[in-house]
Amino acid sequence: MHITYISVGEPSPPNISRSAPTSEPIPVLTENAFAARLADAVAGEVIVYHVGLLARDRTRFISDLPEGHRIELNAIATRALRLFLASRVTRVQRRVDAGRCAYLAIVCKQPRRMQPLRFASAPHAMRIAGEVA
Repeated sequence: MHITYISVGEPSPPNISRSAPTSEPIPVLTENAFAARLADAVAGEVIVYHVGLLARDRTRFISDLPEGHRIELNAIATRALRLFLASRVTRVQRRVDAGRCAYLAIVCKQPRRMQPLRFASAPHAMRIAGEVA
């Protein structure tokens, strides 16, 4: 399983182990960067799109994030929800420390696209019910 971390201002993946507790949320990348990461992801790939407390960090008056990062986090969380509702990702949260979770988007296997129906005979050969030949 490949895990991709997306964050701003950190050259390496964030340390989300229990050995390094911190209450400060890790800011996220832009919605476009999240979408690009999802576009390149394969089924089963895990993308950490936020570390902190998502509901608190999205709320204007109680968030510790700068306004620009909070707005981007809202966009990413909304996109993750839409992708979940479309069965493109599974959303999971994993507790990291007290008051701190990692929010994961796990890419789902994409269903095969449905092929259009093809008729064996030409369209003019099909009859409508009740039609006399």
